[in-house]
Amino acid sequence: MEIKCNVVVFVLILGVFGLLPTVTHAQPPLVNATVAAPVEETPAADKPVVPPAAPQPQAPIKTVLGTLEVSDMDIRDVFTRISLQTGLVIVADEDVQARVTIYLRDVDVFDALRVILELNHLAYTMEGAAARVMTEKTFEERFGYPFSQKVQTRMVPVAHARPGTVEELLNTMKGEAGKVIYSEGARSFILIDTPPQLDAMEDLVRKMDVPVETRAFDLRYRKAKEIAPQVQGVLTENVGRVEFGEGENKMTVTDTSLGLDAAARKVAELDQPKEEVFFEVKILQIILGDEYREGVDWGAIVSDYQSVAFPGFGAKEGKGALSLGTVNEEDYVVLLDALDTVGVINTVSNLKLTASPGTASEIFIRSSDLLADFDPGEKLPAATGKRDVLYRVTPDIGKGKEIVLDVRPEVFGGASGTAAGADKGVELKVDNGATVVIGGLFKEATVEATRKIPLLGDLPFLGFAFRLRGERFRDTEIIVFVTPKVIVKEQQE
Repeated sequence: MEIKCNVVVFVLILGVFGLLPTVTHAQPPLVNATVAAPVEETPAADKPVVPPAAPQPQAPIKTVLGTLEVSDMDIRDVFTRISLQTGLVIVADEDVQARVTIYLRDVDVFDALRVILELNHLAYTMEGAAARVMTEKTFEERFGYPFSQKVQTRMVPVAHARPGTVEELLNTMKGEAGKVIYSEGARSFILIDTPPQLDAMEDLVRKMDVPVETRAFDLRYRKAKEIAPQVQGVLTENVGRVEFGEGENKMTVTDTSLGLDAAARKVAELDQPKEEVFFEVKILQIILGDEYREGVDWGAIVSDYQSVAFPGFGAKEGKGALSLGTVNEEDYVVLLDALDTVGVINTVSNLKLTASPGTASEIFIRSSDLLADFDPGEKLPAATGKRDVLYRVTPDIGKGKEIVLDVRPEVFGGASGTAAGADKGVELKVDNGATVVIGGLFKEATVEATRKIPLLGDLPFLGFAFRLRGERFRDTEIIVFVTPKVIVKEQQE
């Protein structure tokens, strides 16, 4: 140790007196090095104008905020999240303080910013490309008007109503500057609009957001799609709804308890057997006796007698008016027996028809069918008229199974070949099972008759000498009996 110290001291002494040799470090050679010449200062007037460097372009702002879900987060941290997602620079004043709980998805970034700020009594203004956030008081002091002067923001929670249904209606109510945003996480609607519009929209949400129940109804006689519109009509507006499958006899109703009670009453009223009217129709043609050439006096026989002008089979043959009325079941049987005294009865046809209420049934009386089956011991050829008569009978079912029939007569053919009818139909009301009588339709017919002397005319071989055959015109009256009955239509599977 002592030797090392002496050597160090000795070296230092030599260095002080300059006795140590100088060591020179080799410098790397300069390759293509040039020495810059002295630059002379150019007068200011001769200096070229150098344009300032162009500012670097700012990254574009993403206008749609993807998903923002925060719970009790400091508002400055929320601003940071928004900036990272969208590129929007947000600068907050020192006195800006709040904690935020919100869920937003796929909304405009400035709508999201407005929602967050207004719900916390804050405001913002754009300074260049940055949004400066301040309190509402600071904004009003700086600009002289409130931040929410034109539009405001409200958050309305929804607990029961279907958000999609509510949002659809709200979008029809919002103003030109209004916006409707549903926050799924918060189960709330965020409404941006003018105060009057906000009041109306909030009132709608309150009315729709009520507790609802669901009840199923099994139908016995009707299809769900047939009565669904009428059931919907008694439900709570914008709340109640009816759901059913195609062709099903079952429907599901969702509404308030009061609405469901109203729906139950309506279903019970509508789910009744579907009724139709069954007609038994008898068409008679009576060859009038000499005492009844003017026909039957229907005004003295039927109830609810009515007369309607009608051309019938022609001006020469027709009397120009139909007689209509009703008889009950007992009187109908008596009437059929009594007609034997009027003349010879020919049954033209017996028909059975079925019609739904409001649907017309057609009863044809063809000239070619008259007297077709008549054989009372005399040969009665078919009538030769060229006109056909049609009765359109339209039923309706009233209270207590009362049946209302609208009868409209028409005539087809003749010289013109066109149809003609009564000026208006005739309305008749009958009890279920009673009979409507339509008489007064007259037609002349050529009758081939045989006259004979009693007893002698019936003798074999010699009887022909006491018989006389010939043709003559006879008046006939065509009578139609319509007996309607209410029946239940079978439910189609």
